[in-house]
Amino acid sequence: MAKGHENLIPQAHVLTLEEQSAGGKASGEARRKKATMLSVLEKTLDETNNKGLTYRELVTLGLIKGAMNGSSKNYELITNMMEQKEKKEDEQQVFVTIPAKDIASSFCDINRSIDDREYREYYLEGGRGSTKSSFVSEKIIEILENNPKMCALATRQVKDTLKDSVYAQIEWALDQLSETYPHIKTDYKLTKSPLEMTKISTGQKIYFRGADDYGKIKSLKPPKDMYIGVTWYEEADQFKGMNEIRKINQSLIRGGEDFIQFYTYNTPPSSQHFINVEKLIPKPSRLVNLSDYRQVTKKWLGQAFIDEAE
Repeated sequence: MAKGHENLIPQAHVLTLEEQSAGGKASGEARRKKATMLSVLEKTLDETNNKGLTYRELVTLGLIKGAMNGSSKNYELITNMMEQKEKKEDEQQVFVTIPAKDIASSFCDINRSIDDREYREYYLEGGRGSTKSSFVSEKIIEILENNPKMCALATRQVKDTLKDSVYAQIEWALDQLSETYPHIKTDYKLTKSPLEMTKISTGQKIYFRGADDYGKIKSLKPPKDMYIGVTWYEEADQFKGMNEIRKINQSLIRGGEDFIQFYTYNTPPSSQHFINVEKLIPKPSRLVNLSDYRQVTKKWLGQAFIDEAE
């Protein structure tokens, strides 16, 4: 037999149980040490030095400085970092749209108009069963999902009416959209005190405040680098007047360029009501839409509702 041939014989040496156990323990210990070191490194990188910069920022600045001084290795590292960041963001971003089955025919054109940002103010009036509130609640979630810098405010005249109306309506919208986008269901934290909803992955907020407690609306401070881009005035005809609404808008329209305001209400019978007067004032930023139960799929409402409406 040629020299060294014995090394080719299968299972020339079989590890004993003690040797296997010792090897497994050593391997496990090495993995634990590595995980601990990475954890400490991550924590240290996020700490701040005496100049107010995190060590992560200092490392990045060092890489940039080296690349500017001609280091091709630094340049390659920075490029790879940027590519990985963009790839991660692309993987995380899921574009959300309200399923067509959820939109009544009276809101199809409006839905496209909102997507195209044709107007800032949407006056959506009509009686019970028009599904205007259902549409708006789902649209607010859709807008926030696709605009990670935006937060929203849902308001009514009286704060005590919020929990059982707009809050419950947006909770319904989350459940409805979760049928198509399962991640939505688990990505929102709902709290009753304060009355808010928080998108966990981004920190975006949906605030619920009453106009009768204007101080709490005025003092709203969205998370850093975010702003309140969507406002929903539910039962807008019940507010004290346009001056009250304008005061709220003036407090909210800041920190961004993309704003949408929804006004939903049952058409008041008096032509002198402030909302009926206001909606007739021509404004290039405003769309007024009237809808009722007749544009809604019958099975959504049920025959009993339709009989009563008729």
